[in-house]
Amino acid sequence: MSSTSTPFSFSAPATPSLSSTSASPSSSPFSPLLTSSLPHASSLPALLLLADALYAARVELEVKKEMATLSGSLRDEWKVRVGAVKASWMARWIPELELEDDEGEEDEGATDAKVTPLLPPTIISDADGTAAMSSQVDASVEREFGARILEAEGRVRSAVSSKERMEMELLIGCAILEAQQEHDSPNDVALEVLAVLINACDEVGVEAREVLADRPLVQEEEDVEGVRKELGESNLE
Repeated sequence: MSSTSTPFSFSAPATPSLSSTSASPSSSPFSPLLTSSLPHASSLPALLLLADALYAARVELEVKKEMATLSGSLRDEWKVRVGAVKASWMARWIPELELEDDEGEEDEGATDAKVTPLLPPTIISDADGTAAMSSQVDASVEREFGARILEAEGRVRSAVSSKERMEMELLIGCAILEAQQEHDSPNDVALEVLAVLINACDEVGVEAREVLADRPLVQEEEDVEGVRKELGESNLE
């Protein structure tokens, strides 16, 4: 690839959804790479569709994975914090001995002393509104937790989108370079890249034939059999 085409240039894109992927060259974040490298390939529409669908699927899978881990750790942390607050209202602390040891050493003669542990949160009486207060705390915590999760998901999605786009550009670029070493025809190169994208779609559970159903596969009708062959669907219209 020539240095003037800058096929691997990157700018943060809006994450496409599987339902919004389009064959329009101007709408695909991978259009600069594919159109500059394979401007006359008749299967360019199919390449753009699959690249967009693969990108969207990879972003969603990675975001779900990272958010599952993040939300789990955040919820565990919040449970501890909320439990401490509720325990101060709903349980009693009964010390039998107060140890004064700033350096973490036991006081002399206190080796046999015991301290009654903090009782587990237990509703003592509804008369003082403890149960209602507990419910209010839970509701408030859930609202704030949900807001924090949405905020975190936005940051995670932005980072994942950037990362996955660069990885997709690398995948497509390497596939183009390898195919160009074996083929002179742009259409043959495009079909090799198409095969790479189809395999990558299979790995993330995207059905290439469904993505391309009822969509224009090629710019030139004479090359439609090549796309059908790569899809393994001889009767695909």
